[in-house]
Amino acid sequence: MIETWGRGLQALLVMSVLGSTAWSQTEKGTRPDDAAKTRAEKVNQAVQDLDEIVVTPGRTEERIFETPSAVVRLDAKDLFTERVPSTLPDALREVPGVMIQKTGPGLGAPYIRGLTGFRTLMLVDGVRVNHPAMRSGPNQYFATVDPLSLGRIEVQKGPASVLYGSDAAGGTIQAFSRTLDLGLEGEGWDLGGEAYYRFNSAEASHVTHESFRGGYDGRFGFEIGGSYKSFGNTDAGGKLGRQRGLEYDAYAVDAKLTAIVDENLELDFLFQRVRLNDVPRHHSTADGINFHGTTHGSDRKRAFDQTRDLALLTARITDGSFFDEAVFKISYQAQDEVQDRIRSSGRRDKSGFDIDTLGVLGQLTSETGIGTLVYGFDLYVDWVDSFKTRLNTDGSFQVFPQGPVGDDSRYLSLGVYVQDTLPLDDWGEMQAGIRFNYVDVVSDQVIDPATGGVGSLDANYEALAGSLKLLVHATDNINVYAGASSGFRAPNLSDLTRFDAARSGEFEIPSPNLDPEYFVGLEFGVKAQWENFRGEASYFYTILIDTIIRSPTGVVNGSGESEVTKSNVGDGHLQGVEFALAWDVMDDLTLSGNFAWVDGLVDTFPTSAPVVESEPPSRLPPIHALVGVDWRPSFLEGFWARFDAEIVGRADRLSPRDRADTQRIPPNGTPGYTIYNLRFAYDVNENLNVFLHLENLTDKNYRIHGSGSNEAGFSAVAGFHLRF
Repeated sequence: MIETWGRGLQALLVMSVLGSTAWSQTEKGTRPDDAAKTRAEKVNQAVQDLDEIVVTPGRTEERIFETPSAVVRLDAKDLFTERVPSTLPDALREVPGVMIQKTGPGLGAPYIRGLTGFRTLMLVDGVRVNHPAMRSGPNQYFATVDPLSLGRIEVQKGPASVLYGSDAAGGTIQAFSRTLDLGLEGEGWDLGGEAYYRFNSAEASHVTHESFRGGYDGRFGFEIGGSYKSFGNTDAGGKLGRQRGLEYDAYAVDAKLTAIVDENLELDFLFQRVRLNDVPRHHSTADGINFHGTTHGSDRKRAFDQTRDLALLTARITDGSFFDEAVFKISYQAQDEVQDRIRSSGRRDKSGFDIDTLGVLGQLTSETGIGTLVYGFDLYVDWVDSFKTRLNTDGSFQVFPQGPVGDDSRYLSLGVYVQDTLPLDDWGEMQAGIRFNYVDVVSDQVIDPATGGVGSLDANYEALAGSLKLLVHATDNINVYAGASSGFRAPNLSDLTRFDAARSGEFEIPSPNLDPEYFVGLEFGVKAQWENFRGEASYFYTILIDTIIRSPTGVVNGSGESEVTKSNVGDGHLQGVEFALAWDVMDDLTLSGNFAWVDGLVDTFPTSAPVVESEPPSRLPPIHALVGVDWRPSFLEGFWARFDAEIVGRADRLSPRDRADTQRIPPNGTPGYTIYNLRFAYDVNENLNVFLHLENLTDKNYRIHGSGSNEAGFSAVAGFHLRF
């Protein structure tokens, strides 16, 4: 315990000495209503309007221009007609500093400032999607949120553990359900709905979403919706042709109710269910492809079924006796995973887990003589059952004591936090925050890899996180921020008890003697906004302390896989530059662009020998740039056209694990590429929008770094969005 507290204090001390960050006092107003955004508000918005309201950076409403963080907001129009993503990770592809790795077409994972997996945090209306069985590398869990059920997505980059706890190291992605239309007072019922359809020629996909809504007298509203998605095999670019074995389908159901009980109390109930069926892990199967020297596996089948159910009740109270606003949430979330793997020999393994999570959260906001206080707690309890069975080629059947993680497990996390925002006259604001987190882990059935027997695990962890931020109003049009925020991640069940395949050709064994890992994010940024120009730029430096790294043991198991284990050896750093800008050259023409570069080193054991070397982090994202021109002609109201070029550099700074991942990463690194796209959308009237996107115009054959399959070649994406 003393060592854990020492690491937490070390992170706080480094943060305090090396920097302070910026935060802006909340700008009060109505709750964000993304569905109500008008065309006029979107004109010439090739880069986000810095006057947009976001919630994630400070847990209260504030303008992007006034936030001390690099934060991006995508609204419903982005999701339905201008980006038209097939999955939630796809929606983030053009965000500076974010790389979307795809182990398979439905297994996308965002890398934010060089970190992914359980080092990025996913929230839905403030409730964690992350669970204790999440793996360290790219995983499919972010795809279990249906983007067509959302009102907006916010991405905050950099550590944010003060407000959001464990895992918020690389960044925090928060998906918000739609704000309901409650109708008008005295008008009775106001009913409506929508229908959406999207077709992609290269992936032979069909995506549809329908919903029905109603509002009553400005006091009650509901919306019920559903999505269905069907994906075929993908035509890659160039001469590669069709990639086989990529078919899968998915469906989603969502429902939301809002009731204004009285002037000081609002209740919301949200239900979501998402199901992904037979999502392939393409590179490990015989259908995998060779790309610039990669290999592929020999499995006859390797696919996942995923299910996520969420029920969430939210109470929002205003004008309390000692607070201005209080928000309380109670949630139940169930996440199930089943992997079906048939090897070339015919041996069939089925493994997976069922996770039930209870969440209780409270947040209060108070205006005081020492500034604006935001304070609260979050409690999550996960109950985990894990299984694995095997049907051998001789017909015998085996049942294992655990699946991918320890069976009969419980993972409890309790955190309390407070942050204070203090105005500094007219020239700026300062914010300071701190969190204490306690984690308790119990697992009754864990395989001992040395003996093959079954043991148990009982561990607990304590962690501290802090932040110091400073925002300076340089001019009316320029804000400057600088500072530091710390993050942490407590070891989860995947770290402590995993007994399952890891990366290509690797098998991970339990590592019960781990400590929390810490991150200190230092950042300096500038935001500028004039009538015809918007721009943002930031530099970040993330210090890695005791990060948990896989390393080989030197043992090869009976399936020919190299055994790996984990340890807190990973001290190092990540650093990078990001910028985005847009210039309204004319009233109807906007030039825009963004750029991201990230680099770093981290200590690791490249071999089974106890020799530490500094190597690039795993799957270090390459240089990424996007240049575009948007046209919204005044003579054709509602028409939008965009031409853009996505430019990605060669990814050849490889870690030892990258070089061993021969199924996904070419021996000399992943080649760079440039992709050209042409997009059109037209508001036929206030209720109907149609769109046509022509993507990868030159039919480039390319792969996103670390992915298990290649992206689509030339494709036409067409559809409509009807509201009634």
